[in-house]
Amino acid sequence: MSRAGKRIFFLFLFTFILMLFGLLLPQMAGEEWIRGDGTPLEEEVAFVAGFPDRKTDVRLSLDPKHPENEEYYAIFPSYTDTAGIYLKLFGSSQFVLMDVDGNAQVFKNGDRLPDIGTSEIWYADIRSESGELRAHGKLHLVRAYDIPSVFIRTESRGMEYIDEDKSHFEEGEISIRSENGSILYEGGIKSIKGHGNSTWKKAKKPYQITLRDKADLFGMGRARKWILLANYMDHSQIRNSITYDMARSIGNEFAPESVYVELYLNGRCNGLYQLTEKVEVDEERLNITDLQKENELANSKNPPSQHSVSRDGAGESFVMGTDQAQLPKDITGGYLIEHDYGWKYEEEPVRFSTEGGDTYVLSFPVDAPIGEVEYVRGLFQELEDRIESGEALDGFIDLESFAERYALEELVQDEGAGITSSYYYKDADRVDPLIHAGPYWDYDQSYGNTPYELMNDPRVLNFCTAHGQNTVLFYDLWTKYPAFRSLVCDCYREKLRPFIMELLNGGLEAYAERIRANAEADMGRWSRDPDSVSHSVEDIREFLNERVKFLDRVWLDGELFHIVHFDTPTRKRRLYLGILDGESIKCIPNFSGKKGSVWTDKETGELVDDSTPIEKNMVLIDKNEENTR
Repeated sequence: MSRAGKRIFFLFLFTFILMLFGLLLPQMAGEEWIRGDGTPLEEEVAFVAGFPDRKTDVRLSLDPKHPENEEYYAIFPSYTDTAGIYLKLFGSSQFVLMDVDGNAQVFKNGDRLPDIGTSEIWYADIRSESGELRAHGKLHLVRAYDIPSVFIRTESRGMEYIDEDKSHFEEGEISIRSENGSILYEGGIKSIKGHGNSTWKKAKKPYQITLRDKADLFGMGRARKWILLANYMDHSQIRNSITYDMARSIGNEFAPESVYVELYLNGRCNGLYQLTEKVEVDEERLNITDLQKENELANSKNPPSQHSVSRDGAGESFVMGTDQAQLPKDITGGYLIEHDYGWKYEEEPVRFSTEGGDTYVLSFPVDAPIGEVEYVRGLFQELEDRIESGEALDGFIDLESFAERYALEELVQDEGAGITSSYYYKDADRVDPLIHAGPYWDYDQSYGNTPYELMNDPRVLNFCTAHGQNTVLFYDLWTKYPAFRSLVCDCYREKLRPFIMELLNGGLEAYAERIRANAEADMGRWSRDPDSVSHSVEDIREFLNERVKFLDRVWLDGELFHIVHFDTPTRKRRLYLGILDGESIKCIPNFSGKKGSVWTDKETGELVDDSTPIEKNMVLIDKNEENTR
């Protein structure tokens, strides 16, 4: 070869190497890629995974917090054979798969990929036949571990409409498979819609599904309605599971059962979910008199208009229901009632409030007539009046169920204790005339995992009054009824404490290890630190260790504690704290915003802060709000 020929050859080789490094080096270094035509990778590629007779399309999910980084997740069902994953392209001709070392292979639609080795990071190009870059991204390929999978396909083949508003729903199909791939259930979905309130606003959304036909899923009983809890605000993802099991351990048969699953929505893995029984009246759920059916029978000849009507009463009392013309002969039950607050309460079409301002939603019967709402409001008004006067509660409420619910929610320091997701039920008098506390629901913000520093303090009693809007129901029961206090302490000693000690002696790790790998993958899928799973589990352990030591002192050993009442004239706050004799309030509440609350003893005028030893019952006044009194 001539000198000129060699020069041309080396120039061509050098140019080719530069081009090659220009293509691969940014990918190898994890830097941003040169953009193609803007086509998202998730719209271009899917994988067909699973055994030959159980194939499952798995679509890519884009990092929701940082879409500009073009990072994608594909989480495969636990039964996936990683050596048997096939490529599925939509409208493109070439798929270039590269490992972190820059080794690249080109595939076409229908090709089988090499054993990709899940839990590894890959890079991908989608290129046209002419080599034009159409899409690209960083791939996290993960296989779920030892967990069932739930596949839901919606009518529109997308979740945009459903995720737009909690009231939106679509029909669809569902398939549930075991961790080894066997089909456990397949059928139609009457609706899939949003669920929850504060959790609904998060990126990973919870859902409610209504099956076309009743089904017994995972041995939890035949029912149509099921909840898919996202547990987005609980990085450990075990707080709900622990607490429902705890509730059953104290004898509450209506605490929901649940199973962890990987949820696939239209082929895309949405992550780790908790498939849970819905709190509702049903033969396999809360099995009380079906007053809904009796309402329908009473109005079968002249169907009601279902228009809402409301009436104001004394004090802050209020009722709202429908204008059904006929009531059944017996309207004493069954009812499912939820204590709620604020906009969540205001949006409900069937609701009532007491003269003292406690607000409730009548969850069942659905669209209850105002006559039934007035009846239930009368019961809760009588309860409020009896407690205020210290009148006997025998034959009116199941005091033990109230004590057990309070003991559990005080123990775990539940953020919504007594104020939201706080259920009560009443059967027909001919079956059971008492009001019961329960079922139990919603504990992802507990065990030190709340937005409020005060609720995260394990060395204080708050009597379910620490929430911004609260009820004094359980505070009044504690202070006015020795029988209630005795039942609370007995429940803690005989039922709750043994359960907690089992958690602290290895049980907590068992809950965590059962889902740890899937929880960590879920955290990555939703742009959060996978290590926070272990940190959150350890937070639960530390909280329970301190909580048990404190409750042993006040509920078992009978150590003296004082009740501090924070008197706030401008807010509907009735905060009461139980503080051990001689100790200080470590988390002084601030109700005055930027000004900061300055608390003084109402009796002496002396300043009380986080260093003041509490040696008596006292009422505190915020000096920054004195002029509003």
